[in-house]
Amino acid sequence: MRESRTPHYRDLSDEALDAYIESLEIERAAADPWLLPAVDQRRIAALGDAFHRTYHVLDQADLPEETEDEKLTPTPLHTALCVGLQAGLELRYHGRDDVLAVQELGLYYDSVSDMRAGRAAPDLSVVFGASPRGRRSYVFWRERKAPAFAMEVLSPSTWQRDVGLKRDIYAKLGIRDYVIFDPDDHIAPRLQGFALRDGAYQPVPAKALPGGMVGVWSEALGLYVCHEEPWPESGWRTDGEVGKLRWYDPAERRYLETPKETAQRADQEQRRADQEQERADQAQERADAAEARVAELMARLQSLTGER
Repeated sequence: MRESRTPHYRDLSDEALDAYIESLEIERAAADPWLLPAVDQRRIAALGDAFHRTYHVLDQADLPEETEDEKLTPTPLHTALCVGLQAGLELRYHGRDDVLAVQELGLYYDSVSDMRAGRAAPDLSVVFGASPRGRRSYVFWRERKAPAFAMEVLSPSTWQRDVGLKRDIYAKLGIRDYVIFDPDDHIAPRLQGFALRDGAYQPVPAKALPGGMVGVWSEALGLYVCHEEPWPESGWRTDGEVGKLRWYDPAERRYLETPKETAQRADQEQRRADQEQERADQAQERADAAEARVAELMARLQSLTGER
């Protein structure tokens, strides 16, 4: 007996497709008032179809690879914030080959290849039990493991999708923790966390952290995602540095290092090593000079003794 499933949107008549789209729009609008209404209708249908199909009926296509059209050009602020968070995770999971912590990796959850509909690319995602080596994409129907964590840093062109449609997608995919951060002023509060409970995201309350930071907890990572408060108006501080967006480890009561802090610490350690080596060299020079003086005195004493 063949398994019944929701027809693929390409198999529907125009009338049936319109009815299907309308039902999806009503369902999503009721569940999420933030949903961007201007999403292409056939894309909505494709996504809805993917949500109602099980993994084993998906086409076993070759591993997808991102095209240039799918890649967005982030702003310098967006890039700086994401790079800092990525670096913190790289340090935390350094040496482990079972943790995939990466920026903007394409997550493919359906193989509607001609429309590229079943794809999302979080600004940051973490998958436990997946090797990071040789990655071009992450395909759900091959790996059958959802990321534990996903984060989006909002931008003027994407913020409505990030707080609406993407949140819907990530919940349906089973991503345990979802965090959004707005470096501008599209949402309030600018940092929001969500934890998956019974198939739906529930808000995670923000918490004040040491050093004037505000964070939301990720149970999956055992870390807080946090930002400085107040946040710089433009996202950049008066010293030209990007605003602080980073990780806090409550178990160790410390913030994970930023790339700049790592470089500064390495520089300080090198300076200390150089100073210690300089002191050791100076001590050796003094010892050598003292030994030479003793040898000189011994030689003079022997000379005086011989003259007598």
